Amino acid sequence: MEQQKNPQVQPLGLKKIVSYVSGNVGSTLMNAIASGFIAYYLTDILRISPEQEGITVLVGSILAIVVSFLFGIVLDRTVSDRGKGGIWVRRLFIPFVFFGIVLYAIPDSLPTNTKFILATVLYFVYIAIFNSYKAAYTAMAPNITQDPKSRGTLSMQNMVWGMVIGIIVNNFLLTIVEKLGGGHKGFLYTAILFVAVGSIFSLYFLFTSKEEIREDRAKQKKARNRSLFADIKGLAANKYWILMTLAGVAFSCWFGSFMGSQTYFAIYVLNDPGKIGLLFTASTVPGIISMFVFGPIMAKFGRRKVILATGACSMIGFLLMIFGVSNFPVFFVGLLIRGFFAGPYQGCENGLLNNTVEYGEWKNGFRQEGMISMACSTIKSVFSAIMSGCVGFILAATGYEAGVAQSATALFGIKLLYLYLPMFFCILTYICVFFYRLEDEYPQILAELKNHKGNE
Repeated sequence: MEQQKNPQVQPLGLKKIVSYVSGNVGSTLMNAIASGFIAYYLTDILRISPEQEGITVLVGSILAIVVSFLFGIVLDRTVSDRGKGGIWVRRLFIPFVFFGIVLYAIPDSLPTNTKFILATVLYFVYIAIFNSYKAAYTAMAPNITQDPKSRGTLSMQNMVWGMVIGIIVNNFLLTIVEKLGGGHKGFLYTAILFVAVGSIFSLYFLFTSKEEIREDRAKQKKARNRSLFADIKGLAANKYWILMTLAGVAFSCWFGSFMGSQTYFAIYVLNDPGKIGLLFTASTVPGIISMFVFGPIMAKFGRRKVILATGACSMIGFLLMIFGVSNFPVFFVGLLIRGFFAGPYQGCENGLLNNTVEYGEWKNGFRQEGMISMACSTIKSVFSAIMSGCVGFILAATGYEAGVAQSATALFGIKLLYLYLPMFFCILTYICVFFYRLEDEYPQILAELKNHKGNE
């Protein structure tokens, strides 16, 4: 009964859900080219060498990760009547729009080395702004509501629409580029189009979303004087944040290995390049469907139990893929099963992470919305970058040669990346979720926090 009297733990209405999810739709559209086509743009459109492209992306990403982590520290020390995340989303919106276009406006006429240096600088600035913008956006979620079901809904809807946009972009972006003139001009106009459409969703979010849960001014000012050591100590004491970060790292490695080897698997194992799009679609669409199927079930039985049950079922899919690799219908059924039962974790990951904000406040006496989001994102980004590099290293170590019939060891290397490593990382992900018991403890933690604030 006490929970129902507290408006902060009431389920969010449809308008607030649509508002918050619109922010993710907008930023995903604005980041569409950079997320999946930056390498193609740099090498085939801007005409810098593959080695320079690798340096641009690697250096830009590493520097951006450092800046983003520092931004998380600033975010937690922000004092504002508009909340911690909301004020920074507004401040970063215009730079996000500006560099989201300028990155694709580098003149063709410049010398190659000049384009390389300019691209590296602009990519670093853009990624740093994008990561910071997303961190501020993500930090708003735990301050919009403390209702676990609503947080799960926000996380699931963001994942669903992010995957839908990913499918659309991967299938139609290059066609849009050609329709808008092709080449450099087509990419620039496409960037303007995506940023313009994404801005409409983002502006709706900016004007309609509001953070309801805020620390009082005294605590906000005290947070400004909190040392970095205290922040790190607070994260280290938050066992559920550690579990969700480890789960996120495992899932990022799972996804990175799987997606990074998808093209090679279709060409050299399935011997059919035309199946690349089919593999991508079969990996994503079932997950979208399952989020809607399991949503009501998770609301009744709890997210952790459903995630663990579906995780066990996803193993069936992996096994069918492994043992049916020479029989495509069996393999494809396994791929669909694996994709379908991976959906609940993907949809709930951010929601489970957001709940660790209250656990950390209960454990340490202060909230860490920014650090919890940014530190987790930073660690995941580092391991994702390492996994991306490992794709090339494993292929090289097993004797892969481009454009020729592959040896047995090279084929094993491709299968290792596409089948065996993802299954291994999948198991690690669900082991972490098994030990995540915050869902049962959360109502009592909220009650104690409310009681403590009432006595201050």
